Amino acid sequence: PAKVAPVTPITLTRYAAQRMYAPARLHKDDPRITTANLNDLQGKSVRALKGIAGVHAEITPVIAYRAGNLQLAALLVRNTAATPVKLNYLDVNIPFSHVTYQHHNLAPAGQPGDRTIMYVVNDRPLSETLVPWTYYSDLAAAASKKEK
Repeated sequence: PAKVAPVTPITLTRYAAQRMYAPARLHKDDPRITTANLNDLQGKSVRALKGIAGVHAEITPVIAYRAGNLQLAALLVRNTAATPVKLNYLDVNIPFSHVTYQHHNLAPAGQPGDRTIMYVVNDRPLSETLVPWTYYSDLAAAASKKEK
């Protein structure tokens, strides 16, 4: 019997990108890759970038896949500023083994090109590597109560 090659982070990212951007007629199924659950993170803002991109980008998980011990989360990154934003790998603020952007430059908010997808590959589900923004606002609220 032919030996099946393991799925690499590149294979998983290409698969996700094809599912996000290619017409359905071009989708190729891969039995080694399955849809994963984003749990309660889907559609919620998450903190995945730091620096100026973290300030000017709203990030929401849109889909996840898994293959073997690899987990991929596709995150929608949308510029909320009136100025362009350049995405930098050094600003990724969550654990990952591999990460890539569909596009590195975001146009000002409201213009074509003001959003992209960030593909994050890790050995754990996204829900175990970050927390929703509400966690940070809850911490701020708790801290302000302590000060009173």
